[in-house]
Amino acid sequence: MRMVLVEKIKTLIIYILVLNSLFLTSKIWFSEKLWPSGYNFFVSLTNNNLFAGFTRYKRQYSYPKENLSIPKVITLCSDSNNKIVFYNSDTGFFEVFSEIKPIIEGYLNGSFQKAQQSNVTLDDYYYAISGEIPAIYVDYQIAYSAPLFGQVNGVNLPQLPDGIDVIKNFIIIPHDIGFSILVKDPKSNAVVRTTFYDTGIDVGKIIDKYNTTTEENFFFASELNLNKTLPETNITFDPMVIVFSDYEEVPPAIISNIPDLREDNVDLLNKILRHFSYNPKSVRRYIDTSGVITYVENNSSLKIYPIGLIEYSSISNNKGIELNDAQSQYSALNESIDFAQNLWNILNLGESLNIALSNDLVDTSTKNEYTFNLDYYYGGNIVLVDIPYEQNKRLNHALSITVQNGKITKFSFLARTFEDSAKKVDLMDTIGAIDSFYEQKKDSSMEKVEEIFISYLLDERAQIIDPCWTIKSKSNGMTKIHVIANGGSHELEQD
Repeated sequence: MRMVLVEKIKTLIIYILVLNSLFLTSKIWFSEKLWPSGYNFFVSLTNNNLFAGFTRYKRQYSYPKENLSIPKVITLCSDSNNKIVFYNSDTGFFEVFSEIKPIIEGYLNGSFQKAQQSNVTLDDYYYAISGEIPAIYVDYQIAYSAPLFGQVNGVNLPQLPDGIDVIKNFIIIPHDIGFSILVKDPKSNAVVRTTFYDTGIDVGKIIDKYNTTTEENFFFASELNLNKTLPETNITFDPMVIVFSDYEEVPPAIISNIPDLREDNVDLLNKILRHFSYNPKSVRRYIDTSGVITYVENNSSLKIYPIGLIEYSSISNNKGIELNDAQSQYSALNESIDFAQNLWNILNLGESLNIALSNDLVDTSTKNEYTFNLDYYYGGNIVLVDIPYEQNKRLNHALSITVQNGKITKFSFLARTFEDSAKKVDLMDTIGAIDSFYEQKKDSSMEKVEEIFISYLLDERAQIIDPCWTIKSKSNGMTKIHVIANGGSHELEQD
C-alpha cells in the first residue's frame, strides 16, 4: 500500500513538472525580451499580416510610464521619393523602432563618436524629408523638455546640443559612412545637425529593409505647398503635417463597460475611498438628486458621478495625496500614472488601461507644479473627450492630474472601456477634411495647423462613437481642436 502511494506521488510530481516545462517554454517562445536583440520568430510570426488573421493579433498601444519613450510615428523616406509611415499601433512599428532605438540612446548618452556639429536652417530640416535624399523622420505624441526626453529614454544627463531645450521630432540622414541627426526645437525653431562616424549602424540599410512600398498614398504638407499661407483663409500648415490621399475605413468604438458607481455598490465605493486615503466609516457624505455622491473631509473632497467620473480636489496646494517621489517632473509623472493605474485596478473593468499623454511635458520644476492630461488610446486612435457635466464645467480629458509640492491636489478620471463595432465607417480623405476646415473658419485671425489625425470623440450623447478627423491648430498662442466628420465639423471648447 505504501509503495502504491509513493508511485502516485511520483506520478503527480512528474505531471506538474511537465506542465511547468510547457508553460515556461511558451513564455520563452512568445516573449520578445527573452530573445537576443529583441528578435523572436514566434512574435514576428504573429506580427505577420497573414498569421494575424488566424491569431486575431492586435496591438493596443498605451502610454504607461515604461512607454513614454515610444514615438507616435516613424516615416522612412527613400531618395526615389518613396515613403512609408508606421504609426505606433501599426503591425511592424516596434520592429522598425527596435532598430532606431539604439541610435536615439547613443545620441543622448554620448557613446557615438561625434565628427561635426553645426546650426542649420529650417529649410535644411524640411529638405531632409522632401524625397530628394533618404531619411528617417521620428515624431512623438507630445513635446518633451530636453532633460525629460533624456530621462524617458533612460539617460539622466543627456548630451544634447546647446540651443535645443525642447524636443518633439528629429530626422536621421544616412551617409556612406555614419549618419547625421537633425533636431529641431519647436519653441525657438533652432535646428542643430550632428554627424557621427564609426557607430556600427547602417541607417541606409534600415530604410531599404522596411521601405518596400512602391505606392505614394501620403505627403508632407510642404510637398503640397500647404505650408504657405492662403490669403483668403489666413491658414498655414506645419510643413511636417502628414496628409493622406486615400479614404480611411475605421470601425466605430462602442463603450463596453462603465463602472457601477451607484450608492448601493458599497464595497467598490469603500475601496475607492481608501485609495484616496478616506476612512469609509467616518467620512461625511451627501448625495444630490442626480445621484452624484460627494465625500468631504477636512482638507479635500471626493465626488463620484454615475457616469463613471471620479473627481478629487484638495483645499490648497499644500494639502493632498502624498506621493512617494515627486521631486522632478519625470518622477511625479511616474507616481501619478501609478496612482491612476491602481485606481483602474480597483474598478476592475476587465481591460488594460490604454492611455496617452495629451499635453506637452516642458519642465516646470522651479514651480514644483505639474499638470498631466491623458486620454484613452483605442485601436491606434486617441479618444477625445468633450462632456459638460456640471454647471459651467466641461470635461476635456479622460484623466487629468495636478501635482503640487509633491502631492496630488486635483484628480479627475472618466472610466470607460471600448470595443470595436462590427461595421466600419468610410471617412473622407485628408484633403476633404482640410476643405471642411477651410469652410468652417469664420474669423480672419492667422491659424497654423500642427497636426491632422483620426480620433474618436467621446461626448454624452451616444454609446457608439464614430471616428472623425481631428485638426489641432494654434491661433494667437491658443491651441484649438477642430473635429471633422462626414456629417459636419465643429470646434471643441477648451478649458
